[in-house]
Amino acid sequence: MLYPTLRAIAAAPFEQVLYLTARTSGGIAAERAARQLESRSPPIRWLRLQSRAQGCGAAVPKCVEGDCPRARGYYDRLPAALAAVPEFAALDAQAIRALADRFALCPFELSLDLAPWVDLIIGDYNYVFDPEVRLKRLADGRERFLLIDEAHQLSPRAIDSLSATLDLAALGEQCARLPDSALRRALAQIRAVPVPSGSGPLPAQTLEQLERRIDVLFQTLAPMNWQEELDEAQRQLLWDLAHWRRRSELRETLPYVALQAEDAACLQLRCLDAGTYLAEQLGRYHGNVRFSGTLTPHELTAQLHGQHDAPAAHIGSPVAATQLAVTIVTDVPTYLRQRERSL
Repeated sequence: MLYPTLRAIAAAPFEQVLYLTARTSGGIAAERAARQLESRSPPIRWLRLQSRAQGCGAAVPKCVEGDCPRARGYYDRLPAALAAVPEFAALDAQAIRALADRFALCPFELSLDLAPWVDLIIGDYNYVFDPEVRLKRLADGRERFLLIDEAHQLSPRAIDSLSATLDLAALGEQCARLPDSALRRALAQIRAVPVPSGSGPLPAQTLEQLERRIDVLFQTLAPMNWQEELDEAQRQLLWDLAHWRRRSELRETLPYVALQAEDAACLQLRCLDAGTYLAEQLGRYHGNVRFSGTLTPHELTAQLHGQHDAPAAHIGSPVAATQLAVTIVTDVPTYLRQRERSL
């Protein structure tokens, strides 16, 4: 898929290809294919997009603490780094890290600033489809074409990103740790929402009460500089509550169900169908090809992706049935302790 799509850039009304993968192994395979195209004429320039945590060499990224030396004066040093780009045939993770180290820049931010200048970007689904992580710099997609690998994973991944989980046990623990304050009282009000025992759907009245109290919490937080005052666990709790609040806002346009665990300690706001959302996101781009070895039945996949009228093609396997066999081997031990003897 990669080679013909890149060849089409010269004549097509799009200027960049986004190759999106669901797993790291898919990204590695795409990198391998891109390297094989480097010697072609005209040569392509490609970039591997990784997360901020993967690119940063610090054990705890300083951006979390708001005091990163590579962020200070970033745009003063950026022009020199951009001018040095032509010496790299491929902008993989190692090349970006080396360039970032050379000019004392954040690798993740540098990769975003390099992205507009390449023909091919290889990255995870979430940079396009996750509402929390997707990159605004890639959102203007009319001049970009999507290649979506392992597309059978697209709907489940989108559903996961559109869902939210709230750990009431963690909420209670953090309430106990906080000193008496408006924040603690607002969190205690959320924890005090009566949740019926047993697993299953959360009653609508309980859900509405929970959402009202979460709204009150963030109204309380608005005038506070709370991120500097809380530890990592407390910030994570507030992020989970904010995530729940944002997903609640999507219930007007997407089907959701609110569930509770057996012990009522964990609540989940689960998106049931991401088709409408995926159709909106895919519609931002010039076009897309979604491919996988397991997309049948095509009609169901089209529905899950919100692409009801999209054309589909089935390409037969290059492996003939006569080439397949099941062999039983009885003399190779599979126990861990005997592994060395079996190699």
